[in-house]
Amino acid sequence: MVSGGDEGKRAATVHDDELPPDDQIAEFEIGEDEWRTVVSRLLVSLGDDERSPTGGLHLVVGGGRRRWAATDGSHLFVVDGAVDHGNGTFLVPPRLLEAWPALAGDRGVVTLQVPVVPDPDLDSARLVGASGSKLTVDCTIGSDLDVDAIVSAQRELERYDCVVDAAELETAIRVVSRPPAVILDEDDFVLPMIWFGCGRTRVSLSVLWGELGSTTFDLRTPSPGRSSLPVSPSSLRALVAALGEGEVRLSFPADRSQGLLVTQDDLVGLLMPLDADGFVRDHVESQLAELFGDEVRHRDVDGDYVLATDGVPVYARLVPTDGFSWLQIFAQVLTGVDEEDPDLLAEINQLNVATPLAKISVESGTVAVQGELVAETLDDAEVVTLYERVRRVAADLGPALAVRFGGRPAVPGEEFRWAHYEQTVLHAELDAGSWSRLNGPDGLAAWPFDSPVFVVTAANPAGRIRSDGENAVANARLAAALVRSRAGFCRALGTSGDGTHREESFLVWGVTVETAVEVAAEFGQDAIFELTADQISVVGVAVARRSRRGRLDLPSDPVAPTGPADPEDPSE
Repeated sequence: MVSGGDEGKRAATVHDDELPPDDQIAEFEIGEDEWRTVVSRLLVSLGDDERSPTGGLHLVVGGGRRRWAATDGSHLFVVDGAVDHGNGTFLVPPRLLEAWPALAGDRGVVTLQVPVVPDPDLDSARLVGASGSKLTVDCTIGSDLDVDAIVSAQRELERYDCVVDAAELETAIRVVSRPPAVILDEDDFVLPMIWFGCGRTRVSLSVLWGELGSTTFDLRTPSPGRSSLPVSPSSLRALVAALGEGEVRLSFPADRSQGLLVTQDDLVGLLMPLDADGFVRDHVESQLAELFGDEVRHRDVDGDYVLATDGVPVYARLVPTDGFSWLQIFAQVLTGVDEEDPDLLAEINQLNVATPLAKISVESGTVAVQGELVAETLDDAEVVTLYERVRRVAADLGPALAVRFGGRPAVPGEEFRWAHYEQTVLHAELDAGSWSRLNGPDGLAAWPFDSPVFVVTAANPAGRIRSDGENAVANARLAAALVRSRAGFCRALGTSGDGTHREESFLVWGVTVETAVEVAAEFGQDAIFELTADQISVVGVAVARRSRRGRLDLPSDPVAPTGPADPEDPSE
């Protein structure tokens, strides 16, 4: 006797009288043909956790027949079972059917007993052999997987049908799924997604193997349309196991967000596409974080990764296209130029000949430099090489072009941010519910503090924009650090001169400037503000730098903004 199920649910021993009464048990006689069909075609499709819907076999009874289904969340396979005039849907532990050979005996039939009504205290299913031997297991009873609705909804979609030989399709799947031997020993190797598609004269499977190139297997067969889906290798392995001999019909969806239908005799399969953008983005973000630090994962308001916050800003952008994705690395070189100047265009053409790894372009008065890499096959060395080339070209080329053609070179990121710190308008909640402006002509005339005070935040470290939620968590940690420093503090707010950007902060007193800088450094800040009755200063955190002006004076004009230029779409 074997018992399983939810950990800690009850004692391991199961007794005969613990099954529900006969009128609450559904019984199914399972013959050898049905058992072989289910075990050979479906078991490979299951997840590892038998207690979950993806780890059990779904037995669907209705319409005069039994059907068995298995899914791992990315695919669904359904096969026909025996004639049955009952009704219901049950989740069957695969261990029960695996025990069929030991229990069937000469009769070649076993009886599956499954409770009809789930019991929260006791759910058990049983397989009974011809001799009375039996296997009973604790399990989750009942299935809410609506197999008919899922398959029917997919069949109603516009599709492109192709017919291929099962043996040829199995060969194609095995070949494209087999990694080149040179990468099999890599500890961090993950089998990439496989593009499964149809064209006018073929069905194709393709996978990219990084610097080793790609593998593409084309099966010659006519198709009424074009479609291509990224599917998981596990789904294709399950398909290989489920197929029998003969022809297979592949129905590719016109809407590529829908699933691929596979039919063969009594088998219906549904392969759902992966989120190609999400699949690749996880890989790209992990690689960028290793090269540029974990903070690079925080994208800016345009959805770009900020690779360099000091010097000329360099950005990266993920651009999904049909079949694969590009990682663009780009930077702004110059703004405010005449984009129709023939001498400038001729100079850019010459520069592009001499700079093969990166392309220089001009659009909307902005000169930019960029390069593209295939995101699925990124290599650390090529990312660093392209990043350094883009950064160097942007830094060297901007001033040189500005001398000849006018315009403004890109402002180093630290200078751009510092100029905007000097423009910041500060407010503080000096009395509960009452906010007072601290600087500028409308600032407090009667200064309430005898010693210097400071405005500190934990938001957006090093100028990398974070979400409001992340900033709130960081500021809560900052408040705890201020408590440990025995500082007095209240809520404050820093806003840009034009009011388009704001950061929650704290006004801090009772500490030295050294302590305030030390606390800000814990949270990756560039600078803090120091205020006295007469002056406001921007004080550098990572560098020894300070700028002063009168507390009630108007700030000087800010540095012209230098946001990233939009790169060109490589698919156009």
